[in-house]
Parts: sequence; structure tokens; C-alpha cells
Amino acid sequence: MMEQACTSILVGKNASLDGSVMIARNDDTFLPITPQKFIMQAAYQNEERIWESNLNGFKMTLPKNGYKTSFTPNVDVEHNGVFGETSINEKNVAMSATESVYGNERALAYDPWVENGIAEDSIQNIVAPYIDSARRGTLFR
Repeated sequence: MMEQACTSILVGKNASLDGSVMIARNDDTFLPITPQKFIMQAAYQNEERIWESNLNGFKMTLPKNGYKTSFTPNVDVEHNGVFGETSINEKNVAMSATESVYGNERALAYDPWVENGIAEDSIQNIVAPYIDSARRGTLFR
């Protein structure tokens, strides 16, 4: 039986033998195999950046300073959206944030999807480069 759910495994520095932070994730988005790529976004300071989703048009101004951060987005961004999927930034904060925020009716009852709002295709890229702790990620505004 094939699983039909995105699953993340996160290992913190206190759970690994050498203090490494690790992240692993499967993807069930569009096809049995949806190609992803690994990218490393360089740190930046005092830059004006705008994020815009090519899936729903969500748009926001990003903070002017960002940490060096890895991402594993879709290869075919034009058709499948960005979906940054997993990240570890230079502060060793690991994050996975594409766990079907819009596909679960029970979840939507508490947090309804807002047209043109932040969806799972964008959240990784607008949070991971700007946080220095997991707690900070939950407070990010």
C-alpha cells in the first residue's frame, strides 16, 4: 500500500552522535515521483525583497536581512509551485512546512484557507531564512 502523506523526520543536535542537525522528507504532491532540487540561498543584508507565489498570488515584503538557508523546492516551479519543502539555516534551525495546510477539512475548520493567503508553497521561504530558533519561527510575523 502506498502512503499518501508528506512525512518529515527531523533530528536535532542533541539527538545525533556528532551534533549534526538533519532533515529527511518524502513528497506526495503531484506524481509518484516529483523531482526536487537542493539549493543554498546565500545570506543577505539590507536588501529589499518581495516574495510572490505563482500559485495563488500571495505577495509580501520580506525582512531586509536573511540567513544562509538550504531549500529543496520543486524542479518544475512554473507548473508545481516553489514549495521550499525542507530547510536548515545557518543558525542550525531545521524546518519542514509543506504538510498539506489546505487539504484537511478538520484543520480548515480551525484555520480556514484564505484566498491569496499564505499557503504551503510559500511558507518555507518566508520563514526559514529569518529565524534563529524554532520558538522564533512560531512567532514570526
